[in-house]
Amino acid sequence: MPFSSSSGRGDRALACLAAALTPLIITPAVPGCGVCPAIGCSNGATVSVAIPDDADLRGATVTACFNDTCVGSDPFPVFIPAGGTGVAFPDGSGVHAGLGPPGMTDHLIVTWWFPSGTVLRAGDRYYVNVDSYGNLVADREATAVAYDKVEICDGACYTARFP
Repeated sequence: MPFSSSSGRGDRALACLAAALTPLIITPAVPGCGVCPAIGCSNGATVSVAIPDDADLRGATVTACFNDTCVGSDPFPVFIPAGGTGVAFPDGSGVHAGLGPPGMTDHLIVTWWFPSGTVLRAGDRYYVNVDSYGNLVADREATAVAYDKVEICDGACYTARFP
């Protein structure tokens, strides 16, 4: 069954997974709801890609695909701090990626945020590859088995669930 995304506030699942990429700011209470995260309710998915211990990511790029639509990132910086780093995708692409928070920098966390009205279906395919000068460093493909509806405060959104 397809889901048409809706806008709202507070997707805690994506907020937690993207905490390394986006700071959490608390806003005043919404009547009948308590305190709500200021992050907008975002429809989408988060995929974690294991990075080999011996991988050299300096200058590597990331390709992130949703079904047949792919976007490429800028190269990783030459200096990657011990606490991890993010990699830039084109503005408006809705894709964000970064090496995990301290202690988890052996994983690249890629998040897709879709605009309101995007139709999401079980069976949607997400694919990520990390390429360093023509050599595949890591990749992962995941197929959404469903989208879980999250209702918090004054809105709802859908987040992908993977097997």
